[in-house]
Amino acid sequence: MRRAKAGQGRAERAKGSESRALRRAGRGARLAMMLSLLLLACPATGEAGILSSLLKFGAHHIDDGKGAALRAASGEMGGLVRHLGSLPEAGRRGAIAASALPEGHWRLANAAGETVTAATPEEISNALRWLAPDISDARPGEIALFIDEATVFGRSEALADLPKAGSVRLVHGRESYRVILGGRDSAGQIRAYAELRPRVLVALGDKAAFAEAAWQLGRAANRGAVRILSLDAAGSTSLPRIGARESGTGLPLPETVNPYRIREALGRLGGQDVIVTGRIDGRLLRFQAASGAEQTVVIDDLMAAAADADVNLIVLEGDKALQPGVRNMLWQRIEVGGLGEALKAATMGDFLAALGRSGDRILVAVESGSSGRVRLSARPASAGVPDAAGDSGGALDLGPVENLMSDLVSELTGRVVAAAVRAELRSEERQRELDLRLVPGIPSDLQFGYLGLLVIGVLGLPTAAAWWQRLVPRRPRAAGEGALGHYGRRLASALVFWPLFLPAVAILATPVHYALTTWHVLVGILVIATYPFRWLARLGGAR
Repeated sequence: MRRAKAGQGRAERAKGSESRALRRAGRGARLAMMLSLLLLACPATGEAGILSSLLKFGAHHIDDGKGAALRAASGEMGGLVRHLGSLPEAGRRGAIAASALPEGHWRLANAAGETVTAATPEEISNALRWLAPDISDARPGEIALFIDEATVFGRSEALADLPKAGSVRLVHGRESYRVILGGRDSAGQIRAYAELRPRVLVALGDKAAFAEAAWQLGRAANRGAVRILSLDAAGSTSLPRIGARESGTGLPLPETVNPYRIREALGRLGGQDVIVTGRIDGRLLRFQAASGAEQTVVIDDLMAAAADADVNLIVLEGDKALQPGVRNMLWQRIEVGGLGEALKAATMGDFLAALGRSGDRILVAVESGSSGRVRLSARPASAGVPDAAGDSGGALDLGPVENLMSDLVSELTGRVVAAAVRAELRSEERQRELDLRLVPGIPSDLQFGYLGLLVIGVLGLPTAAAWWQRLVPRRPRAAGEGALGHYGRRLASALVFWPLFLPAVAILATPVHYALTTWHVLVGILVIATYPFRWLARLGGAR
């Protein structure tokens, strides 16, 4: 009798162990079945999937013109052809994409995707007649050639083959800029300039410098973050975060500041645009306050202070050392000519164009500065820079009488003419990094790295939670413990687990979790596969 009971007990324990194994493998078995169904639903190796079938259907049901454009878009002129397609319908009629090939030929295409290769100026002209037959003969000046950056910065010598009639435009991102060709430099290379704004030019010499200049001149101007400083040795050494504004126009009012303690003054203005003016004499900026003679400050010191404070500093090189906001001998307030209109501009390029005197062309240059900073300079173009109409006239050349009258008018009217601009600015890379930040003051790489760890940790949440339970076991509510204390402990545990523990163990917990899940799947498959044999074994044992 005892032996029979012992045998029955062993059988029950074995049956219980098997049940527990089945329960442990249940999730793995379900995952295995789902995986099997997905594999059965997948197409055979030689058959096309649904996505490729849809793509083939779309490709065969596009009309010939658009299909040609798409086929051209898949080649080396794809970006240019897509840009032509984004133009208004009227502009597409005379728009031709042009790219210089390494062997010296030109590849031309219209908005419909029709492509021609030409080698000589005569062949280029014939190709334009074929690609734009309605315009090339009747109105050749309406032809617009859209060229890529590889042509301008890698094969600029080929630009001499382009026809003189019409216009040439450089495609950069979603924008295109008019290209103005000048003479040749000492090395025999063609001088080329891009007109980023009306009469605001950038030399097309270095691709990275041009891209930075295009971004700087195209960035939106935030009038609410513009400050005008009036330099005075007796001025303030600390500026408020928000400056004073005119009640009617909302334009910034000049704020007097001590230039010799400019680092302290700019300390709270991070991210804002600060404008100063004066007469530049070599490395010095001369300024004249309300009382006293002219004084000087080293320009590089101002630039370094702006970089340390993360401020965009714009130095207007005036023809006088007078400061904005100061009263002249007729008790009129000194102001910078065109500054009011410039501050209403939508972009930095419009700001520079508004500062220039009527008829002047402004040449902008950009060079790398310290980490995350660039130096920008803008001054009237020299006599060797052609304008959009093709002549090579330079900036206005005032004679001695006109200069004397200009000085007298400036003294009587209180206006200072800005002749050039120097700026210490955030680079495009730095500004984009700041724009990506979700929390100010923390680098975006750290923020997105933390979010990535948090997402990875969520994928391995069951394993991470099991580890946390071993470190901080959940205690049941003690007798006499209030609800506030009990749930307060649970809340404190969650506040430590989610933002701190889970990202910290994410790299380890997630692989472990998926390794365990894979093991459960394999065990589930084994349980399903061996079930008939185990059933037969139990049936034989029962007999």
